[in-house]
Order: sequence, then C-alpha cells, then structure tokens
Amino acid sequence: MLAEYQELSTWLGIVFGGVAGCLAVAFLGMAKGAPFSAIGGNLGKQLWSVIYAIPVPLLLQAGAVIGLVLAFAWLVVSPIIGLKTVFKPQVRLRMSNLLIGHAVYAIAVLAVYFAVTAFAA
Repeated sequence: MLAEYQELSTWLGIVFGGVAGCLAVAFLGMAKGAPFSAIGGNLGKQLWSVIYAIPVPLLLQAGAVIGLVLAFAWLVVSPIIGLKTVFKPQVRLRMSNLLIGHAVYAIAVLAVYFAVTAFAA
C-alpha cells in the first residue's frame, strides 16, 4: 500500500473531491434542465463519484504532468464506461455531453483533492 493511502488527508481529499465532482456535474445538469436530485441528491451517485476518485493518488505518482493527465483521463473515462455498461441511464446522452460532464467532474475532483491535501499538509 502506498504511503499516501495511510494519510487521513488523502482520504479526505478523495471523499471531498468525489462529492464536489458529483455536485459540479449536478449543477451542470441543472443548467441543461435535469433535476438536482437526479445526480447531486442521489447517494448512490455520490458514492460512485468517491469510488472513482480512489485511484487518483496512485495515478498522480507517475509524475507531475503525466500523473495529472492519467488522473484526469481516468476520471473522465471510467465513469463513462460505468455509465454505458452498468448504470444505463434512462435518457440517451450524447458522447459530447458525457465528455464535457465528466471533464467537469474530473476538474472538480482534482481541484478539491489538491486543495484538501495541501491544506492538511
């Protein structure tokens, strides 16, 4: 196990980052007419948003730029794969909307993760 995963600040960054990412997508969805409760108010989606954020510290170990690119790519692609294969939304979503939404999710997760871990250090 990596030393980062033994730090409370890492887990706080993962949890707060995942929740913030989910809320960011919920607000983006509201701008498109989706109800907040469908995304941000759904505890299952909140949980999966945190689960997708768990590999971030590991991916960031690859180096400053490459680690950031890997973490960003993971946070965009893995939720899309989960959405398409497991969760199967009730409405058909265009791939461009999925990419934009999950890019917002990734940016929010990484920003909050870095803020929390830097503050706690």
